[in-house]
Amino acid sequence: MRINLEKEKELNLLKSRFVTMASHEFRSPLTTILSSAELIDKYGFK
Repeated sequence: MRINLEKEKELNLLKSRFVTMASHEFRSPLTTILSSAELIDKYGFK
């Protein structure tokens, strides 16, 4: 039972790390796109 608990804890840690990395990977390009869109909106008429 203790082994199963340790495996479950490890799995939860891996899932947490995956979600953290995935959200970072999506956030970085989206931030760049948002910044570019704001610049186009602000200076696009020039």
